[in-house]
Amino acid sequence: MNTFTRTVTDLYTEDGHLVQRTWILASSIGAVQIVFARQPHENGDTTWFGAGFNYHSPVAPDGEQLAPCDILEGGMCFGDGSNYPSEKLLREWLEFDCDDDLIWTAATTAFRERLMQS
Repeated sequence: MNTFTRTVTDLYTEDGHLVQRTWILASSIGAVQIVFARQPHENGDTTWFGAGFNYHSPVAPDGEQLAPCDILEGGMCFGDGSNYPSEKLLREWLEFDCDDDLIWTAATTAFRERLMQS
């Protein structure tokens, strides 16, 4: 049975403004990382945007090279991802009052589809 670890990390500016939130769902066979960030505007407002929906695997497909990784144990991984799925998920997250259960459900589904071998 696969055991998951859930981590949420917030990044703040020096003056205390939240600029990035990262969710990581990880296990011994890989991780899914979802990142939302805030774009500051001159008038002081900020806009959230999807900054990444990423996969980390300790095994590279087709002999591709592993790269340094600060998410998986061992420090190396094959990473892949896109901003597009995170943009769609961000809209849903904001619509449902920033409910993290929505993020964890999406991460778990993505993990099973991309990282678990049948």
